[in-house]
Amino acid sequence: KNLDSILERDSKITSAYKINREYKLREKYKSIEKQCNKPYIRIGEIGLGRQGERIYSTKGCSTTLSATSGGLGGRTGIYLIKKGLIRKLTPRECARLMGFPEDFNIAHTANQAYQQFGNSVVVDVIQRIIVQAIESLYGGK
Repeated sequence: KNLDSILERDSKITSAYKINREYKLREKYKSIEKQCNKPYIRIGEIGLGRQGERIYSTKGCSTTLSATSGGLGGRTGIYLIKKGLIRKLTPRECARLMGFPEDFNIAHTANQAYQQFGNSVVVDVIQRIIVQAIESLYGGK
């Protein structure tokens, strides 16, 4: 799935997730629509472009979620949503990314939620491991 498929509507995004800093896009990625179906697509940076300052396209996959990381987008990555709008992921988007259902109770603060999902394992992966273990132990479904 592309990251686009898990994003919340713009009307639900508060200023806490938007990043109002100058950034620059890499020349070769100015038309990001042509970059679909690649893993993550780094298209720009804020400042020196260190970890947490790298900007990615929503047309690719997300970067790894981190429980503890620095920089503006150190825990979720920073994404170009549309021209002029870059932001980090919301806790709900992180939950979707990790395969949690929509009714999953997320921690009360964004900090706690980022730790929760940064320390998590993708739900679908755990389910597949369990199914494989049962099939291996009991010879079928």
